[in-house]
Amino acid sequence: MRSFFSIVLATLVASTGLGALAGPTPVQRADCGGAEYCASNFSRRDVFPRMSPADGVQTNAKRLALGLSPMAPHRRENDAARRSSPSSAPAITKRGYIQVINSANGGVLGYISKNSFSGAQYRYQPELSDALIVKFSVDSAASSVTNARITSENSDTGFQILSLVQGRDDTNPNIGSGSFHYLYFASSAGTAPGSTPSQVDNSYSAATGTPRAVESDVWSINLSSGSVTAQWINTDSSKPTTQFWTQSTALYAGSDSAAFVARYPSPITTVTLKFVVI
Repeated sequence: MRSFFSIVLATLVASTGLGALAGPTPVQRADCGGAEYCASNFSRRDVFPRMSPADGVQTNAKRLALGLSPMAPHRRENDAARRSSPSSAPAITKRGYIQVINSANGGVLGYISKNSFSGAQYRYQPELSDALIVKFSVDSAASSVTNARITSENSDTGFQILSLVQGRDDTNPNIGSGSFHYLYFASSAGTAPGSTPSQVDNSYSAATGTPRAVESDVWSINLSSGSVTAQWINTDSSKPTTQFWTQSTALYAGSDSAAFVARYPSPITTVTLKFVVI
C-alpha cells in the first residue's frame, strides 16, 4: 500500500505539472504542418513592437524611442550601380514588380507581396494588386547591375530595403551545400555592397525580438531578361550558391533546398525571380 506521503506527492505532480521536471516535453506546433513558417513564429510581437512604414523613413529620435539604433548614413540611390559598373552614362531609376516563377515549369506563381507575414518576412501572392513595388538605380547604358540596392515603395514592414535575413533556426549566418540553413526575404536598414553578414535593424528582428544577421545589396538584375539573382556572402567571405524557393508561400534563399525540406518536410517549390518594369 502506498504511504500517505506518496499519495500526496502524486496528487501534487498531477495538479501542478511538476512531472515536467522529469524531462522536457517537445512542443507540438500543429499549425506548422511541417513547414518552417507558422503564425506562432511571431507570438512575441506584443513585446517587441515593430515600426510602422512611416517610422521607417523618419527621424533618429523616433527610432531611438523604439529601441532601435540610429539610421545608417544616407547613401545616394545610384551608388550601388556606380560601384558595380563605373560609367559616364547618367543613372536612371527602374521601377516595377518582382515575379515569382516556378523553376520546374516556368509558371508564374505571383509576385513578391507588399503584404508580409506579420511585418517580418516576405511572401508571394498571385494578384498584381498585392505586388510589392520596387525600384533600383542603374547606369542608362548598362545591360545589367550587380550589388544592386532594391528599395520598396509600399512595404508594410517598416523598412524599405529588400534584404536577405538569417533564418530563425540557423546556428550561424552561413549557408552551403549539405546545410539546412536558410535566409528570409525581408527588409532592413541596409548593408554595404560586398559585406559579410551584419546585425543591422531589420523587419524580422523587429517583429520577433530575435537578433539576426543581414545582407541587403546582394541582388543582380539582367535588364534584358529581367532575371533577378542574389549572392550571399558567408562570414569567411566565401560566396556559396544562392538558390530561391517557397514553402507555404513564404520566400526563402539558401544553398541546399533538399537539406531544408529534410528538416521542414512540407512541400517546397524552387523558384526564379523576374523584374517586370511598370
